[in-house]
Amino acid sequence: MDGAETDVPTSDAYSTSEDALGGATLARGGAGLFQTYRFVAEQDLRNGTLVEVLQA
Repeated sequence: MDGAETDVPTSDAYSTSEDALGGATLARGGAGLFQTYRFVAEQDLRNGTLVEVLQA
């Protein structure tokens, strides 16, 4: 993709505007890709609950 933006359609709508950690919870549940600070997902990355797919 060489840095190009890509839209990924989903079958459901998600909103986490009132929950700073809600996106990680959704990602753990299989909702799709999630961008966050490393410290939010660090433990999940270590134990394999989440997998980093877009590295720097």
